Formats: sequence, structure tokens, C-alpha cells
Amino acid sequence: MERAVVWEVYTSHTESTVTVGGLSTCSAALARVFAAVARLGVEPTTVAGSGAGVTLVVPRPRGQAVAASLAAAGTPVQLSNAVARVGVRGIGLRADSAVAATFCQAVVAAGVTLAAVSVESTDISVMCPEHRAEAAAGALAKTFGTVTHDIGRDLDPRRGPTLVVAGGGPL
Repeated sequence: MERAVVWEVYTSHTESTVTVGGLSTCSAALARVFAAVARLGVEPTTVAGSGAGVTLVVPRPRGQAVAASLAAAGTPVQLSNAVARVGVRGIGLRADSAVAATFCQAVVAAGVTLAAVSVESTDISVMCPEHRAEAAAGALAKTFGTVTHDIGRDLDPRRGPTLVVAGGGPL
């Protein structure tokens, strides 16, 4: 089995969440939401589904347009710009499930709800309220024995769309 290595904890303040209420994750309404977002040319970086609806994580400059487009179609929508992505980077992260478990335990211990978690081979991250990002990053840095890096508020070098592995409701 590949051994996972975490080398960085990061925070990013470059995304918004758009929570669409009243949808099941397998409904035709969900397909309409994705079609509306696609017409705007926006690619959500994370999608989290729960019993309360679906949360899309989109680039912050596009969040207002996505929310307005969905609201105009009569969809109940909640937009939040007061969110941050907190995560770890390394290698083999998805191959070693203990890393994701440790990540989640550290984030929860810091008082952050696991509302939108994504797991990739080189990145595990969670969306959280912006005011909790520092606590979550600190807990992760202590847990994984590394330093934190604030990506900034203007440019996030994440590669592209990710698949959500956990969802717990709106942020």
C-alpha cells in the first residue's frame, strides 16, 4: 500500500457556497440546477448533497451570478461568501483512508462541521465558516506536524472540480 505524506496545510478564501434547498441528490431538479450553472460557464469545485439540499462551491466572483440565476428560476437559494476552504496537501492521501479519518477528526475537534469534504490523491479539504478557518488550520497543522499556508483571497491554484465524499448541510 502506498504511504501517504502530508506536507502542507492551507487555507483559501476564494470561493463561495451556493446552497440550493429542497432537492434530493437524484432528482430532475438537481439536473436543472447543474444545467443553469453550466449555462453561466461556472464549474463548481465541490458539490455536497444532504437531506436539506445541495451545496455548490464556486469561485467567489461568480457566486452572486449563480445564486441570482437559480433564484430567478424560483429555486430556494442561500449564498455565502463568508466561507473558507481548509485543507492538506501531500501524496497518496486518497490511498490511505486513515489520513481522511485523521483529517476529519482534527477538523471536528476544532469545532468545524464536516459540511463539504473533498478527497483527492494530493488534497483533502473542507469548506467551513470563514471565522473557523484559522482554528481548523491550526488543528490540522498540529495533527500532521506541518505549517499552514494562506493561499490568499485572489487566486486559488486548485486544479479543478472535485467529487464530494461527505455532506452535512448548508454552511
